[in-house]
Amino acid sequence: MEDRVKNDHISWRTAAGSIGVSPSLLTRLRNGQRPDLEAFAAITRWLGHRADDYLIDPRRGPENSGARPEAPLESSVAALLRARSDLNEVDKTFLHSILSAGIQSVQQRQKAEDDQ
Repeated sequence: MEDRVKNDHISWRTAAGSIGVSPSLLTRLRNGQRPDLEAFAAITRWLGHRADDYLIDPRRGPENSGARPEAPLESSVAALLRARSDLNEVDKTFLHSILSAGIQSVQQRQKAEDDQ
């Protein structure tokens, strides 16, 4: 969240308004508290992340979960493009469509290799 605020060159108060939460909630989160479910959902939507990227599989437990899995590449690309202040929305959409097509092509090739 801190990266998004910094990259968008916005204040925490502005971020809170965009997310739909109070500025004091963001302050509490920055001090180590955890959000309630509604705030968590709003924040992950604003960041463009999947909520399950932050969840631990209860069958494995945090001590056995190993390294946190990476977010899907397409989600990461979308978040990076959204954070760019030097691109307008048309350019962001254009780049996202090109990169998404490339990602899908690579994933199809990887799947075909795995199936052999």
